[in-house]
Amino acid sequence: MNSIDAFLSGHSIVLNEQQKAALARTSGQTLLLAVPGSGKTTVIIYRLGFLLFQGVDPNSVLTVTFSRAGAKDLKKRFSTVFKDAKVIPSFSTIHSFSLSVIRRYERHYHTFAFDVTNDSAAILRKLYYQKYRTAISENDMAALQTAISLMKNKMASRKTIEETKVASMDFPALYFAYEQYKRDHRLMDYDDMLIYAYRLLKKYPDLLSDYRSRYQYINVDEVQDTSPVQFAIIYLLAGKDGNLFMVGDEDQSIYGFRGADPGEMLMFKKRYPKGNVLLMTQNYRSTKALVDAADAVIRQNTERYDKHMMTDNEPGEKTNLVKVAGKSAAYRYVINAIENIEGQSAVLFRNNESALPLVDLFDRKGINFVFREHSPLFFTHFVVRDILSFMRLAEDFSDIKTFSDIYYKMDLGISKDQMKKLALRSDGESVFDSLLSFTDFSEWQKDKIATRRRQFKRLKKMNPGRCIPYILDVMGYKEHLDFREKQGHRIDGLYQKLDILKVIADNCNHCRDFALRLDELKEIITHQKPLKSYERHVVLSTVHGSKGLEFDNVFLIDCVEGIFPPTEATQDTPEAKKLLNEEIRLFYVGVTRAKSRLTFVCDNSHGAPEISRFIRSYMSEKPKSGREKDSKKALAKIKSFRRKNKENRQTRRKSSRKKRNKTIHHGLQPGMRVEHNQFGGGVVLGVEDEKGVIRFDDGTSRLLNLNYSMETGILRLIKKTP
Repeated sequence: MNSIDAFLSGHSIVLNEQQKAALARTSGQTLLLAVPGSGKTTVIIYRLGFLLFQGVDPNSVLTVTFSRAGAKDLKKRFSTVFKDAKVIPSFSTIHSFSLSVIRRYERHYHTFAFDVTNDSAAILRKLYYQKYRTAISENDMAALQTAISLMKNKMASRKTIEETKVASMDFPALYFAYEQYKRDHRLMDYDDMLIYAYRLLKKYPDLLSDYRSRYQYINVDEVQDTSPVQFAIIYLLAGKDGNLFMVGDEDQSIYGFRGADPGEMLMFKKRYPKGNVLLMTQNYRSTKALVDAADAVIRQNTERYDKHMMTDNEPGEKTNLVKVAGKSAAYRYVINAIENIEGQSAVLFRNNESALPLVDLFDRKGINFVFREHSPLFFTHFVVRDILSFMRLAEDFSDIKTFSDIYYKMDLGISKDQMKKLALRSDGESVFDSLLSFTDFSEWQKDKIATRRRQFKRLKKMNPGRCIPYILDVMGYKEHLDFREKQGHRIDGLYQKLDILKVIADNCNHCRDFALRLDELKEIITHQKPLKSYERHVVLSTVHGSKGLEFDNVFLIDCVEGIFPPTEATQDTPEAKKLLNEEIRLFYVGVTRAKSRLTFVCDNSHGAPEISRFIRSYMSEKPKSGREKDSKKALAKIKSFRRKNKENRQTRRKSSRKKRNKTIHHGLQPGMRVEHNQFGGGVVLGVEDEKGVIRFDDGTSRLLNLNYSMETGILRLIKKTP
């Protein structure tokens, strides 16, 4: 009996040949590619045990993973299996290890580095306020922190940072101000630990030598989640000839927004010519029907090794594609199916907010659920706040604060000076009546104000489900969203929030009830009640959050073009192609969570976005011809859905404008050069009646009311040709 068989026999475990081959690689450099459900964690744990069985000092073994939960789980499982081990090998997150390098440097060189800030958000809020004189929104804060973390994990150059755009913020200015603040106060954040540890190990050979002498066996779990700076630290530790064992799956690399890049895994043989790439392709989790379909989908990804997932499990049921008429019908189908199915069920989705209507319905029906990686950011988003403000103003025309929040979002052409004048009116007086008494408005402005007053009166009588499309299509809010799109916001994401609000609103009788329900839902997901282990429940999770988990039944919702994949991944650019590969990997992660049953639930009503190309491929539908043609068609259908009845609305608006304006008198045409009092010089890009888009010299494009801007002198014509 050889040493491996003796070891396995002693622990009563049976491994397949691929798993045994991984166990046997105890020296040199190894990259183990393990498909979903192939027993990756089992191999890691038993390989560590086999190292100790061979006489390796446990103190010389370091296992690195990228979450505290992962490190804790590996340590617990090792201790459970190898109860007799006198010394437990080290299990650490990459960040904890990096901090230990920094502190060791301090002790060794009798110096002091930086303190770890426990509230980087507070610093960023302060810097944002100093620059813009207004508080940063929670959504912008999340986007800003994510972008800063990405720059550091990618070890981005100054040029890359300067070219990075985040919403409508001046990201480079905020980034460099943040870095300067930390230097001035001798602080470092969570990601700085990685940068500093790498620089210290590279700058001080004796410090690096100490770590190499101590840890002669380096193991890395979930290597597909590793960022460039994390890879750089690992490569320094292992050296060119060290014992490095990395485990992961490039097909499950889904954290590009954190800097994870499967490219390093694909470069393994070039970096380590003597190293071995091993495969574990046997899936023990899912039925053969599910495995075969998932394997076919992932082969569309162009950034991968040539491998095939397989299984000896029973054939099982084919995946079910359910097409329903409307989003509400999709949610109702999921609930009914879950109530009549056995086993652990999960509902997965691309974007976190997609689960909110399900949370609403589950709570109303008393169904237990666990919402993983929930976030309250949806409730503070400007779209949600705006809709509630429209409804609130409909209830009370004298609410000057609410009117101040949205007056410029309903296309009234009111200036800041006029708003200051409005603030001086008598308490309890209608803001619309006050505005109509002003003498400095043109007739077309007064007509608009009177029209909005009538519309708000109608809004008050509507149920909340009807209010949302009315605010969007009739009351001028759509034009504001178009403007936001030009500022850099994803229009699909903005409309998805409106769709979600409408589904929730349809279950409420009054606008006040709707506002209260949103508060209740925020409380429900923020403070979820703990469940007993034996209580049946449904798991709600983003696909990202489901990685590493498995369920008997999986329902995938919102798999449509524009969401999964998002529109920016379907363009014909190198960046889009890379993003589309990650979206394919993300879809692959989602479908491989299912053990027995997988169901896609899609809205197939007239004008709804097209069902995702990933589903069509998974269900073995014939692919569309031509990437660019396919993406353009999908984008056109999404825009058609989002802006349905646009032609009718424009016809009505043009007719209305003709009644109050026989001619459009701003006189501007595309190509003309203009000067704006606030934004400076610019060129007119397009004109439709009294509105126009102007691209200013600072690179921004803005939608302006040309009549009002020219009449008040805010905008003036410089010359008729650029």
